[in-house]
Amino acid sequence: MEFQSSLCRTQQRLQLRTAGANISRGAEEALVDRLPDDLLNHIYSLVPLQDAARAACASRRFLLSWRHYPNLIFNVKTLGLNGTKLGFNDETSGYFSNTVDRILKNHSGIGMETFRLQLYPRANIDAHCLDSWIQLAINSGSRIQSLRLFSCAFRPTETFGCLRRLAHVFLHSVLVNEEELGHLLSSSFALEKLELFSCNEIVRLEIPSTLSKLSLLRVLGCKILQAIEINAPKLSTFHYGGAPLPSIAPNVVLLTLSSHTETVDTPMAPGKFLHLKYLDILLSGNLIFPPSYDFFSLISFINASPALESFVLRLKQDGLRHDSILAESDGHPKDIRQLECRHDCLRKVKITGFCSSKGLVELTSHILENASSLKCLTLDTTRDDERNFAMIHKCFTMSKDALAEAHRSLEAIRRYIIGKVPSNVCLKVLEPCKLCQPDII
Repeated sequence: MEFQSSLCRTQQRLQLRTAGANISRGAEEALVDRLPDDLLNHIYSLVPLQDAARAACASRRFLLSWRHYPNLIFNVKTLGLNGTKLGFNDETSGYFSNTVDRILKNHSGIGMETFRLQLYPRANIDAHCLDSWIQLAINSGSRIQSLRLFSCAFRPTETFGCLRRLAHVFLHSVLVNEEELGHLLSSSFALEKLELFSCNEIVRLEIPSTLSKLSLLRVLGCKILQAIEINAPKLSTFHYGGAPLPSIAPNVVLLTLSSHTETVDTPMAPGKFLHLKYLDILLSGNLIFPPSYDFFSLISFINASPALESFVLRLKQDGLRHDSILAESDGHPKDIRQLECRHDCLRKVKITGFCSSKGLVELTSHILENASSLKCLTLDTTRDDERNFAMIHKCFTMSKDALAEAHRSLEAIRRYIIGKVPSNVCLKVLEPCKLCQPDII
């Protein structure tokens, strides 16, 4: 047996050679020293935090660049704690706190563009430390473009500094109320994206008109939020998840709404969406929507959107419908609701999780009868949308009840939908395949 050894990739990289001769550490530093400052700093800014710190220990030039490192991202991965399986304890919290503290105190404040602080929910970090870190980053961060905070308290005051270049704010599970958030927004004139997740101290969210560049607003899971007032003139995309439905700016172009608590019907659309072109609504229940829920109520959003081009309705439920249109004894349902309202811009409609609910069949029929520009209607009776969203290239197994409801939905489509489809409309009906079938033991 012949055995040949070879250097690992790390050793190969370290064993640099020029013209057959090894480059000494001093020669390596000489090469680094010859690089222009702007080029070296740019290269250094592309290196992850851990590697940047190691490089600073090996080179005087990199040590100087370390004091101007632009992307300060502090989490368990960048600080080498991703092997911690049980979350934060006193030891890991102390290491995290001391490391962040040293890095920030040694940073010059010049060139900082990103500040991201991500803690475990139960991290035992002293509140004074958190305040000092955030304030240090803000005070020295006139060039900060991105601010991302996770699982901490954020208490900006009236004396909060002006962040002229701040373009993106992301707050997840952050303790901040509307007044404190207002101090941040009032001094962030370049803000383009604002994302708030599970910020449970905000009751009323006000987006001032001074945010003239804000184009995207995402608000999800803010439990006590009651209203949103939007005055940003260029806001075009708004994602909202929660209840009740807040006020919405009329100039939104793309709107995504999600709800997990609807039991009777969907709240009426609050006014007109004169510029709305893309509407995506997600409704999900623990098992199945109650019979009292009226899918036909969703028509209020379509009626309020005269420029609407694309409508996607995603239903997540698992079980048999008790308000099935097939339940009519004579096969001819009574009191089919019809409204006189044109939707001349609507071109594409997709409903995933399509079921045999009478209200949903009525909604689909209304669209077919009133959308003169409709080109494509997709009715998906499976969970294909979840598969695509999760980027899993295989079918989800459906429960026996969900599979039975899918077959009832197909029958409802045959009876009440297909005959109303105009010849110029492409109807796509997705039904369960063999891989969707539940395992039979």
